[in-house]
Amino acid sequence: MPKTLLLADDSRTIQQAVSMTFAGEDVKLITASDGEAALQAAKQSKPDLILADVVMPKLGGYELCQRVRADAALKDVPVLLLGGPVPIDPAKAMTVG
Repeated sequence: MPKTLLLADDSRTIQQAVSMTFAGEDVKLITASDGEAALQAAKQSKPDLILADVVMPKLGGYELCQRVRADAALKDVPVLLLGGPVPIDPAKAMTVG
C-alpha cells in the first residue's frame, strides 16, 4: 500500500521537483497550493507525511502545522516545514509542533 505524501507549496517548480523525486516510488503525492487547501486535503486523505512551505497564501506552514496538531484525527501526522528563501525559525517551529 503506497504511503501518502501531502505537499503544501505554492511553487509549481517545487511541486514538480517533488513529483519527479517520488516518481516510480510507492508514494501517492497530493499537492496543495495554499495552506487552507492543504488542511482540507489532509482531512480528506489523512497523509503519512505533510511537507509544508512556511510562506504560502491564505495559511502559512507554521499555521498549517498548528491546525494539524489541533485536529484529533491529524495530530500524529509528521509535518516537515520547508523554508526556501525564508529561513525556518526553529523556536516557532517547535512551538507549533
